[in-house]
Amino acid sequence: MMIIITNSIRDITFITEDQINWLIDELLEQEKYMLATYLALSYYSAARKNEVYQVQKEGLTEQYYTNVVRGKRGKKFRLYYNHRVQKCIRLYINQRGKDTIPDLFVRVYKNGERKRLNKSVFNYWCEIFAKMLNEKEGKGFKINPHCFRHSRLDNLKVQGVPLEKLKSLANHSDISTTESYLKDRSEEDIAEIFGMDPSYFAA
Repeated sequence: MMIIITNSIRDITFITEDQINWLIDELLEQEKYMLATYLALSYYSAARKNEVYQVQKEGLTEQYYTNVVRGKRGKKFRLYYNHRVQKCIRLYINQRGKDTIPDLFVRVYKNGERKRLNKSVFNYWCEIFAKMLNEKEGKGFKINPHCFRHSRLDNLKVQGVPLEKLKSLANHSDISTTESYLKDRSEEDIAEIFGMDPSYFAA
């Protein structure tokens, strides 16, 4: 059973890795390679929306890191990813075809014209992902671009990755910032004490 947890303070929905991988598989099956690339890169790199938007296509299919992007407070770094993300990128670049636009996310119009996408489209894609999960699981999902970053860090923490390493992936200066990204598990702890399902204690 997969559980959706929403942090009401920041309105973050935590998505499990199984749910992420199901979405990616569905998008690949539907040949929506650009959306699969966006989702896979956003989740696995734990990057912010603005950082993903700065990614350029050159070299992405030969390596496992992006060009240098600018994060919060002008900090510069690369985004890192794995084989799964690279597979999505390769399928998308092949589908997109040849052009001289350096940016990764480009819309191809029916008349052949191409333009860099506006980053507001990421929010629209998140609505598509939420609808897909709603239909699959029969419950309401609210997803925004920042959910992937929070979910990736939280899923890795559950898998036993130390906070210090998560801080590096998130490009946080302070470990307390990384901690604030993780799901509050106090209700789960209380439920365990009582031997009951956490849903009984959810406010």
